[in-house]
Amino acid sequence: MGLMDKLEHGEIESMNHSEVKSLDEILDRAELLMESIHADGPPSGVTLGYELEYQRGGRHFIESGFFGLLGLMFIGVPLAMIGMMVLAFLSNPSGATPLGLICLPLLFVAAIGLMSLGKDIVSEPFQNLTDPDPVEHVVEQTWLDPVNRFIAVFLNATEEESGEQQPPELVTAFYVDGNSHVTVWTKQPHGGADNVDPGCEIVAIYAMTPKTDYQSSHRIELPYGQRLEAEEIGKTISDVMGIRLENT
Repeated sequence: MGLMDKLEHGEIESMNHSEVKSLDEILDRAELLMESIHADGPPSGVTLGYELEYQRGGRHFIESGFFGLLGLMFIGVPLAMIGMMVLAFLSNPSGATPLGLICLPLLFVAAIGLMSLGKDIVSEPFQNLTDPDPVEHVVEQTWLDPVNRFIAVFLNATEEESGEQQPPELVTAFYVDGNSHVTVWTKQPHGGADNVDPGCEIVAIYAMTPKTDYQSSHRIELPYGQRLEAEEIGKTISDVMGIRLENT
């Protein structure tokens, strides 16, 4: 029996409304669905709610530069302060007070902590600038299974330079019930001249259900101004899955 047959004929059990679904059960169904779609296409009754395309990877000069400088500041400022205090002590040892001798080791310990934090902050930006991940074209798909009240989000990534397609990835998966809902809202643009957030339209699926042992949600973000398209996506998910729609 193939993967699609297993899903359609219930070899993987459909949701019993009296059961609590564990994370392992959710992942098992999601992985089986992902393999089925990749091999044979979607099973009967499973529909594509939305498909989102974007790029990931490559160098991010502005973001990496900002956090890189922030990390270097956490490293450089404590080093400079310790150096100044040590030089001051060496230049005039007799002028050191007991309180100063006590505070110096404490400041040294605090500086070590700040420098360790700075190292953690600067490591990722440094790696992004010197050895970035390959640029990939990503297609993210939200799949809806109304029979089993199940939503799964997968993505397929293709390296732009080589054309090599990566294995499908599971982004998230969860069951929904009458307590779940879809919310459509607008994040308004804000910020100053040097740091502008362009805003976006958001479709958020909230799976607040006692059938899972954790709370799940998934957000689909569209460019600011595409409110009508966001509302259409929210309505599609609401109608197909039979869950509440809220427009804010």
